[in-house]
Amino acid sequence: MDSGASNYYTSNLQLLANAIAIDPTPVETGNEIIHTMAKGDLALYLSCGTISIADVMYSTDLLPNTHLISIGQLEVKGLEFTLKN
Repeated sequence: MDSGASNYYTSNLQLLANAIAIDPTPVETGNEIIHTMAKGDLALYLSCGTISIADVMYSTDLLPNTHLISIGQLEVKGLEFTLKN
């Protein structure tokens, strides 16, 4: 989870349903630039149930099995988060 992420990203194309190729697009994520090459839908399994996230971007520039999930966008969908130590 990333409280600063504005979109959703994954390095695992196999997790995306309905994936489509897109023109490589540079995206700034914090202190680096990654290039997205596809987008699709991702099922996110939570203790409260499963939600589907549309337009998750795929990039090989991320470390293997890395997923950036926007907390802000999930809150827009009505989810609440409590971060604990």
